[in-house]
Amino acid sequence: MSTSTYDRNGQPLEISRYPETNDQSLKPYSAADELLISFCDTKITELKEQGIAPRIILYNDNFGFLGTVYHEYDPYSVIDSSSSEKSLRMNLMKNNLELNEQSWHNPDDAPDESPHIALIKIPKQLQRFRYYLYEAWKNIHENEFATIYAGFMTRHFSPSMITAAEEFFEVCEQSKAEKKARVICLSRPRKSIPYNSAEELCDFIDAGEYLKPSDTNPSEEEVKLMQYPGVFSSSGIDEATAMIMRELKPTANEKYVLDFGSGNGILAKWVARSNPEAEVHAMDDDWFAAESTRFNTRNENVLVHLYDGLDMFPARFFNLIISNPPFHFGHENSIDTAQKLIQKASGRLKKDGRLVLGCSKHLNLTTHLKRYFGVVAQLSETTKFELLEARDPKKEPEVEV
Repeated sequence: MSTSTYDRNGQPLEISRYPETNDQSLKPYSAADELLISFCDTKITELKEQGIAPRIILYNDNFGFLGTVYHEYDPYSVIDSSSSEKSLRMNLMKNNLELNEQSWHNPDDAPDESPHIALIKIPKQLQRFRYYLYEAWKNIHENEFATIYAGFMTRHFSPSMITAAEEFFEVCEQSKAEKKARVICLSRPRKSIPYNSAEELCDFIDAGEYLKPSDTNPSEEEVKLMQYPGVFSSSGIDEATAMIMRELKPTANEKYVLDFGSGNGILAKWVARSNPEAEVHAMDDDWFAAESTRFNTRNENVLVHLYDGLDMFPARFFNLIISNPPFHFGHENSIDTAQKLIQKASGRLKKDGRLVLGCSKHLNLTTHLKRYFGVVAQLSETTKFELLEARDPKKEPEVEV
């Protein structure tokens, strides 16, 4: 497990990553996190000198690092994934700090009191950052003492970050670089902003080429998908997902189906339309994706799970598992999620079940599939993508990948 020790005013904190990774170069916090702490500590001191008890709100705290560091202030933690909640829980327990789950909230919740400080770890997706800015503006714009600090590594900087921030705040000052990290300091919330609701930041995709209107709901709206900011493939249906829908033929006998990493829910919706008798499950670790799936499959026989693994299901449960597996975690590239899916799928599929993956060729997932399945075949391919089918699942190994 990738674990680092962070010195917090002479008190060592043990911080680990969840999900675990095989890449030991990946750490649970970065110089951007540390720079955010430096700015936040200065602001806390200023507030205390004015007799104000600081209230802090945290966005995109992937591994619970900031939530652990600022535990004494009972921060309002915006939990936007199942894995980030597990990370925060793990790191608090690891350091013998009390859990206060009443301070953990979904991205669309609002704190009871306006925070003085908002810390944002800027995500890879600009529109997701804009969503965090919108929510932060909404939560603090009436607090005259409030400041937002948005941290990033300099190699990830884009002028569009500043452009987005200026939509919500009059003052947007960029700090000097320290350890190749910077912080954007935001204050003086604008009286009016270009958005009337968070829904205006969402993407809308026409999936009519793949989703025909259902018999029970024949309107054109049934083939349009809504997805929250930052959910994969905001510009349209990506090629790997399209390949699955073109080439895969769910059978009448495949009664229990899982769409893993459901994104906007198009595959789950497509399977439910293809086989109305099937019990379709859709799972995603990301809150924004799970909520997108929930919205888009609201009229279908689909059970949506905000979760990051298959351990919630009994052994040999599914006839079919399909996925366009992610290989990005923020700015990081990793096949850890795909590897764990392959391993766990081998134990959750019925003996005559199958795992179907639409994926990029460069991931070389055939090699990993052969470790856990007796039969692996390429059903289709394009220049960059391939459709893989794995059958005859072997007994799930005791050792985790």
